[in-house]
Amino acid sequence: MLEDIKKLKKNFLILELKNVCKKFQGEDIISDITFSINNGEFISILGPSGCGKTTLLRLIGGFETPDLGDIYIKKTRVNDVTPSNRKVNTVFQNYALFPHMNVYENIAFGLRVEGEDDAYIDKEVKKIAEKVGLDKLLLRMPNQLSGGQKQRVAIARAVIKKPHILLLDEPLSALDKKLRQKMQIELKQLQKSLGITFILVTHDQEEALSVADKVIVMGDGQIEQIGTPRDVYESPTNLFVAQFVGEINVFDAEVLAVKKDQAELLIEDEIVYIIKNKKGYKAKEKLKVLFRPEDLRTETIKDSKTLNNVLIGKVEDTTYKGATLDSTVILKNGKVIKVSEFFDEDDAYFDYKIGENVTISWIEGWEVILKDEK
Repeated sequence: MLEDIKKLKKNFLILELKNVCKKFQGEDIISDITFSINNGEFISILGPSGCGKTTLLRLIGGFETPDLGDIYIKKTRVNDVTPSNRKVNTVFQNYALFPHMNVYENIAFGLRVEGEDDAYIDKEVKKIAEKVGLDKLLLRMPNQLSGGQKQRVAIARAVIKKPHILLLDEPLSALDKKLRQKMQIELKQLQKSLGITFILVTHDQEEALSVADKVIVMGDGQIEQIGTPRDVYESPTNLFVAQFVGEINVFDAEVLAVKKDQAELLIEDEIVYIIKNKKGYKAKEKLKVLFRPEDLRTETIKDSKTLNNVLIGKVEDTTYKGATLDSTVILKNGKVIKVSEFFDEDDAYFDYKIGENVTISWIEGWEVILKDEK
């Protein structure tokens, strides 16, 4: 029974946006955005600069009002509700800590504004400080804290008022790479511990995929795809998502023939590849066949078992990265291909020379196939 109650609480619909639009100076910044989020989820909103992701965050937080559409929090329409009355708090990119207050007072600020008594404030500050690992730093000033510690203070100050949703506007962008990766892990663990819905805005693909339960990919004011990190990476719905989220190789293809449940593709005017025709492709239809760099395999011409049905290219560059060897290969038609393979120093074929001819192959079924959008 208790588990059923927890499940119901977890799956409670906390946020809904229905056909939300926002214009600035007559230009569409957000266009017809519709999605919903369950209570306790960690959501990443991912997209390039200028795609509207921060505007979307500001709409949820109440700092902007939609021109069209509706926003619901716990099934209550909040279009005209002020930020202070939305039970939604925001952690900004620069953390916005009060420099003249120590960690304790920074965390306590929201409760003091609301007029809570000292005993309640003391109990809540110490409780949240312990949860975010700041219990031994309560008397320090902001200028005595590391970047990661400042971030935790900002989060503690935001969640002490028990918001339904915590918005995070690129809170890790000011950190160096090593600390950023560490804080990604801490942020995910903290969200699970607190049980609060987190919505993180970022342009960093690795960050979005590593912390989120669900990723919303935006492009030019619209949602391009919503899905789990794995769905977005391995099954992109269109070429924009495929090319924005990680690196991708895009091969041009044409359907030569359709036989029963199979289709014969001519890839890069060079090799014939047979696939299961689950999407009903027709003869002469133009397609894009996509492979991540780690899905491709290379061999030298002399080591290749066959030169049939493999692409052939010339090695332009190799980069040793410890665990992987990354290669740039140029096909006969001039297309540049990226390949990333686990490095094995005992494998002779990894000793490529610049300008050497190699074959490019892949494991059947690893491809993503999209219709040509031209």
